[in-house]
Amino acid sequence: MNRWSKRGFRGNVTYRAASLAICGLLLIALPLPVFSGKIPNSASQAVSNPPWLFAVAVKLHMKAVEGDRQAARDSRRMFEDLVAADPADHEVAAYLGSSYLLAASMALTPWGKWTYAKKGLRLLDGAVETAPADPRMRFLRGISARGLPGWFGRGSQADADIAAVASTARRDFLADRLTGEMAAYALYLEGLARNRRGDAEGAGRMWTEALALGVVNTHTKNAERQLARLNEGRKREKAPARFPQARAAGAS
Repeated sequence: MNRWSKRGFRGNVTYRAASLAICGLLLIALPLPVFSGKIPNSASQAVSNPPWLFAVAVKLHMKAVEGDRQAARDSRRMFEDLVAADPADHEVAAYLGSSYLLAASMALTPWGKWTYAKKGLRLLDGAVETAPADPRMRFLRGISARGLPGWFGRGSQADADIAAVASTARRDFLADRLTGEMAAYALYLEGLARNRRGDAEGAGRMWTEALALGVVNTHTKNAERQLARLNEGRKREKAPARFPQARAAGAS
């Protein structure tokens, strides 16, 4: 073996010894659960479900509520992964339940509707029971159950959920207990419900309050259009406009 080969051999030995030493130090430094192959639950969530995944799933879910079928499928898969990582999280469970109810409303067969609805209602009822004071849980159950066929017998409960959320929507929005989208949607839907019952004044109050949130989304724009129609109707009746010509913040 020439001197270059000896030097190469010695270099390799030195390199391997250094590598083994570094690996040994890393193994000693690792927490015991990781070293034993058992990653802590919080670390597991961080690795398999990055922090932004829930936010993305919620955004897609709100698109699904408005009828986007692809968003409904994508968000449902994300929520299933999140629930698998942390089954005790009632908020994620509620979103998964809501996504199942949306799947039920979109299913083509009675069996498909029943299967998804049964799973979804169980999760949503459990979330509301676990956190009865959380308006998001009732909002999710309300907007999801309202799309079910009448033979599920959930129409009255869905209306009650939406009415309850709408009654404190602005306060809960200001306290960060509801997103702007949730608050505006609840107020918009409650306005529609009151208008159907012949309570135009009550409907106008709900839509005015939606605009007062100071956010811009599909629901505030819809509320603005509904207010314009109410005022137009009063104009035709030779009555002064009852509701202010407010515009959703940032609307053009």
